[in-house]
Amino acid sequence: MLFTFNGELPGTNLGFSVDGAGDVNGDGFADVIVGARNDSRVSFQAGSAQAYSGVDGALLFIFDGETEDARLGWSVAGVGDVNRDGYSDIVVGAPSDSANGPGAGAAYVLSGTDGSILFRFRGESAVFDGDVLGYSVSGAGDVDGDGFPDVIVGGPGSSRGGLNSGVVHVFSGRDGAMLHTFVGVIGDGLGYSVSAARNADRDGHSDLIVGVPVRNEARLYSGLTGFMIRTFHRVGAFGASVRGAGDVDGDGHEDVIVGNPLDSALGPRVGSASVFSGANGTLLYLFTGPERFGGAVSGAGDVDNDGFADVAVGSAQSASGSSVVAKVFSGRTGMTLFALEDFSEPYSSVSGAGDVNADGLADIVVGTPFVDPRNSEGKGKAYVFSLAPDRVPPVITCPEVITVPCSEHHDVPVSFSATVTDECDPAPIISYSNSPGSGFAIGTTVVTVTAQDTSGNESQCSFSVIRAPLGFTGFLPPIGGADVTGGSFTDPLRTFKVNSTIPVKWRAFCGSDMVSTGTHTLQAIKWSSQTNPDPPIDATPTDAATTGNQFRLTGDEWHFNLDTQATGLSAGIWQLIATLSDSSQHSVWIQIK
Repeated sequence: MLFTFNGELPGTNLGFSVDGAGDVNGDGFADVIVGARNDSRVSFQAGSAQAYSGVDGALLFIFDGETEDARLGWSVAGVGDVNRDGYSDIVVGAPSDSANGPGAGAAYVLSGTDGSILFRFRGESAVFDGDVLGYSVSGAGDVDGDGFPDVIVGGPGSSRGGLNSGVVHVFSGRDGAMLHTFVGVIGDGLGYSVSAARNADRDGHSDLIVGVPVRNEARLYSGLTGFMIRTFHRVGAFGASVRGAGDVDGDGHEDVIVGNPLDSALGPRVGSASVFSGANGTLLYLFTGPERFGGAVSGAGDVDNDGFADVAVGSAQSASGSSVVAKVFSGRTGMTLFALEDFSEPYSSVSGAGDVNADGLADIVVGTPFVDPRNSEGKGKAYVFSLAPDRVPPVITCPEVITVPCSEHHDVPVSFSATVTDECDPAPIISYSNSPGSGFAIGTTVVTVTAQDTSGNESQCSFSVIRAPLGFTGFLPPIGGADVTGGSFTDPLRTFKVNSTIPVKWRAFCGSDMVSTGTHTLQAIKWSSQTNPDPPIDATPTDAATTGNQFRLTGDEWHFNLDTQATGLSAGIWQLIATLSDSSQHSVWIQIK
C-alpha cells in the first residue's frame, strides 16, 4: 500500500469513485482523483472531487459541488491534457446538480493545475425526471482526431428518447463542443456507465463503450462515425460498469471489460466481469466472484511488466459482508495477480492509477466509500496500491535489554512486545522464540523476534532478558575460618569421615530481603576423576524434621544435616550441590575418608 486517504466527515463517502488522474501537477508522478459524493463541507451533500499527489499522497486540490445535494464526485476520471498546458486534467460528474432544474445534473472538466473549471456541461430537467447528467464520466481519448483528448458523459435519467431512455454526450476537449449524442429508447437508461475504448477498430480514432444494464448490454461505438460497432450481452446486470481494458491479448486492438454484479447465470448474488476482444468481440476472459463482483471494472495497465495489459475488478455493495473488495487479473494468463480482501464493507470502486511511485509498473487505486475509518459511519477511504512484487522485508524494532529482579520462583513472567511496520502489509505476522508473558529462568535469555509479511519477506531482531539469581552465603559452616563454598576435584575444601554427619547451612536473599520461602534441595555427586561424575543422588538427612532432600528453615538460615551413611557417601571426592527454588545452584567439593 502506497497511500491511504480518509474521508473527513461522517457520510462523506470518500472513494465512491476513483481514477488515475495523470500528472496533474507536473512533477513527473501520476496522481489520483477521488470522489466523495456526499461531502457536506460546503453545503449538504454537495459532494467533492479530491486530487492527491502520487509523490507523497498530499491533497492537491478539492473541487466542491455548486448546489446543495449535487452529489459531485459520483463519478470522476482523468482525461489527459485538455487545455495543452502540460498538465493532465480531470472530469467529474454531479448527477443531482439542480442549477438547470431538478435532477438535471452536470459534469465539469477541471484543470489539473488548480482545479479551476475549463468546461461545464449542464443536463436538462424534464417533467418526469432530469438527465442526471454526470452519473458516469470518462476521458474519451481523441475521438475527432484533432489532437485534443475529449470527454464522454452519461445521463441515464434523460427522457428525450422516451421515459428514462438515457443519453450519452461526447464533448470536444478543444472547445467543449458536442461531438456525438447517443439517445436510448424507453427504459434503456443509456449512460449508466461510459468509457473510452481507445481505437478498438484501429481507425486512428478513439472509440467508446457504453453500458446499458437494464438491457444487459454494453455497446461499442465508433468514435469517428458514432455508429455502433457491436453489442455485448449477458444476463443479470451486465453493463453496470464498463471500461477500456488496454490491449489484453496483444493483438494491437484495445479490448474492453464489462461488469455484471448480478450475474444470474452463475447463481444468486454472484457477479462477473467479462473481457472482450476489441478486434472481433470474442470473449477473452470471464472472471467471477461472490457478492456482486463486477460492480466496478477497469483497465489496470501492465502491473506485472509482461507486456500485456491487465484488468481490475471490484465488488458492488453487499448486504452480507463479502471479503473480496478488488482483484487484479493478468491479461496474459487470466491469473489473479492481486486481491484486496477482509474489509468489513466490500463495496469498492477501482481503477488503474498509472505509475504512481515511478517504479516502471502500473499501480491501482481502490475506493471503499462505506468503510468506517474513524468510528463514524460512511466517511470512506481510498487506497493506492503498488502491485510490484514486494521484496522489502518488514521493519522490526525489538525492546532494549530487559533486566528482571531476583525472585524465589523458578520462572518469572515477563511482558514485552516488538514493533513492526511494512509498506505493503498492514499487519505482518510476528513470532517470538519466547512468548511475551511467558516465564523466564535465571541468567540471560536471548529472545529472537521474527516478522513475516504476506509476500513471505522476513526480518529478525533479538534482545536479552537478564534475570538475577538469589543472593547466597554459607554452605559449610566455619571451622577455624569463614563459610566454605566452591573448591574443585583436585582441591576439596573439607574432609569428613565415612559415616559422619555434615551440617549444611546457608542464607538466601533477594536485594535486602531474606528468602524465607521456596523449596531448596541438596544433592551429592561422586567424582572418580576430573571428567567422570556419577549420577547425582538425593541427600538424606539425619533428622526426621527434614522432608526428603529439602532444606528446612531455622530462623533465617536454611539447614540440612547430611547423613553420609544413609546417603551412601563412600570414600572419595564428592560435590555437594544446593539447588535453590529459583534454579540457581551452589556447590562445595569435599573429601570423604
